[in-house]
Amino acid sequence: MDHTLNTTPPTLGLEEGQAAFKNGDWAQSLALAGQFLEHHNDSIAGWMLKARSLVQLGQWDAAHEAFAQVLQGAPADYNAWLETGHLHFEQGQFAQASTAYERALALSNKRFEAHLALARVALVNGQQAMAERLYAKAIQAAQGVDVPTQRLVHWRMGQYLLDAGHAQEATVSFSDALLWLKDVNKPAARNHVAEVQMDWACALMRLDQHERALQLFTSAAAMASRENTLTRLAVLNQQHDFEEQALAVARRCVQLFPQSAGAHLNLAHVLMESGQLAAAEGVLAQAESLRTMPGATDLRAALATKTPRPDITWLCGLAQAPMRESNGRL
Repeated sequence: MDHTLNTTPPTLGLEEGQAAFKNGDWAQSLALAGQFLEHHNDSIAGWMLKARSLVQLGQWDAAHEAFAQVLQGAPADYNAWLETGHLHFEQGQFAQASTAYERALALSNKRFEAHLALARVALVNGQQAMAERLYAKAIQAAQGVDVPTQRLVHWRMGQYLLDAGHAQEATVSFSDALLWLKDVNKPAARNHVAEVQMDWACALMRLDQHERALQLFTSAAAMASRENTLTRLAVLNQQHDFEEQALAVARRCVQLFPQSAGAHLNLAHVLMESGQLAAAEGVLAQAESLRTMPGATDLRAALATKTPRPDITWLCGLAQAPMRESNGRL
């Protein structure tokens, strides 16, 4: 491959692939990237799209090869080194991840992502003090950037602390993230806040602070309006045995997105887990009428193995109850 890759603006075909990726259609974005590279094999953007699509599809060996193509032609590409590091991390290859992150830092230590990624590796390796120093560097690098970026640093670190089993420390980071509420009236920011509150609630559940966790889940329900955020909120409430709240959020999601098969499928799953099998069957049928989804087959099979719970009479009226106002990592 030629070491001087083409950096001209992407053609329409590549733009279509990037749009498919943004919409979560990674098989389509991979196919379009492949077609584009057949005629533009020296395109950095084309190889980057292919690498990212392969990551999302779980084809990690092929993703490494695609990232290698990017880095062969553009060895100073910060994002390529960063994302190569993320790929190594997901595979449990922490030494290789650190090397990639260090290469990214050598290109720019003014950006927060590589500092924070290295903090994550340090946590996995049990190097708490090192992680805290890298976290501080990430915060410093984010200063002067926009508010969402500064909130993101604290949020991500909270997630990494929680993943590493440091629930108490994670609550501090989530609290710090919510200090940055200057743009909270914007829908995107409100959903972002809801996501942070959900993670904070999960940390509190690990600390057996159930009442405070429920308060945060309830606050998140008041903030959330995006389908992905509402879906995740319903699932987390269900996982933590807040069945009434899970049903309310799942129903609200269907109300806001009546043409979404995914929203219906999620509600059907919550209904099934709550023991409302007949209602789940009906909502599942609605989901299937909107779009064919692989998960629908699995849910129907799960429903076939269930028997009605004898203690759910009190939930029967919940289906008609009014809804409460209430949707990513390095």
